[in-house]
Amino acid sequence: MKLLIVASGDFFSDYGGGQVYVKNLVDELVDQGLKPALATPGDPSASLRYYRNCSVFAFSDAALNPGSGEITALLQKVKPDLVHAHGAKRAFAEACRAAGIPCIVTAHHGGILCPAGTLLNHRDRICMIRASHKDCLPCVLKNIRAGIFSWHVIRILPLAMRLRLGMFLRKKAFIPYVTPVGTSSLSIQERKDDWDAIFSNASLLVAPSRAIAGSMIRNGAPDHKVKIITHGIVLPDKIDRDADKKVEDDFRDCIRFFYVGRICYVKGLHVLLEAFSHIRGNAELHIIGGAGNKAEKRYMQRMRKKYNKNRNVIWYDKIEKEKVNALISRLDVMVHPAIYLEVFGLTIAEALALGKPVVATRCGGAEEQIESGRNGLLVEPNEAQVLTEAMQMFVDRAVDIEKMSQAGPDSVKSINEHASELTGLYKQLVAKTS
Repeated sequence: MKLLIVASGDFFSDYGGGQVYVKNLVDELVDQGLKPALATPGDPSASLRYYRNCSVFAFSDAALNPGSGEITALLQKVKPDLVHAHGAKRAFAEACRAAGIPCIVTAHHGGILCPAGTLLNHRDRICMIRASHKDCLPCVLKNIRAGIFSWHVIRILPLAMRLRLGMFLRKKAFIPYVTPVGTSSLSIQERKDDWDAIFSNASLLVAPSRAIAGSMIRNGAPDHKVKIITHGIVLPDKIDRDADKKVEDDFRDCIRFFYVGRICYVKGLHVLLEAFSHIRGNAELHIIGGAGNKAEKRYMQRMRKKYNKNRNVIWYDKIEKEKVNALISRLDVMVHPAIYLEVFGLTIAEALALGKPVVATRCGGAEEQIESGRNGLLVEPNEAQVLTEAMQMFVDRAVDIEKMSQAGPDSVKSINEHASELTGLYKQLVAKTS
């Protein structure tokens, strides 16, 4: 079986859960004897690259434009029996359909169908309705700096006029504020069109949680095309903690909470910091992660400035994966405060695998992994007081940490199991089209 895997971003980057997941999946497939070809955004005129003896083909941004023909040419060159698309989903789904090649599409975030990108509405609640111009407009505008203030003006314009305005502005030089606001309705229509094309042309849609599966079906995907397959992770090596014993001794009477992930608004770090500020007793909060763009950096700066006097909040920059695991091994309880729909939450699985209880919001992916009271606690999203109460329980009853730690590793699916599950799916789809 000749398999082509399309990366969710630059395959050689480790920024973002989607990229990390795809690379781990490829590693495991290679270990299991399957040698997939890989496709990644890049310069198609550059020399062919390789990863673990797998050919890595590049496609340009222009390849995503309808009628470019670049993806079709790539498929003709690779001649795959099946394509698994984690990125460039519409382009590959359409090209595969035309070529008679089965194509699986995996959702890694809500942006696969949400015009605002995160399935978080303008009231900071997880979106539970079908995408529409009326309901999505305030969410899209809120993502633009000061854009929400234009909502009352933009919404009274006829939709046809808004779409024409968007197409006109797209052809002109970018004007801050004006261009993103003026093209907001066009961006909603484009995302709706993209999603319709994805679910219409893909052979199968893989949803890592029931939450994103529900959103897919709610937004038009046929039930029979959606399959829930939770992610697997690379299980951690045993951590040698002797070298850090002195650090542990220093923290012996302190409950050390930690957060791992991107520093951005939808991850709910502001809710976590507010909740932690009301904790009574000896506790620390370790924040591990970095910001990837200007908006995230501004957000991080605001949070650090607001809580800079709290010496029990310890900030780390983005650090190497191996060092993250060594650090986490010395901490006690992970907190995952996402306020948007988290499709899975790889960091939750990684913390559980290290034997760390997780306090998480009911954000979608967390419910697939956490059984409240057994390996962690589940709370409602965007509720700082409720999060404080959950964290306070561990401060008041530290004995529960050890009890829940025992159940953590049993809750995690390995990348080996996950890859085997996908391989079985690949074989089924290829057999159907033979």
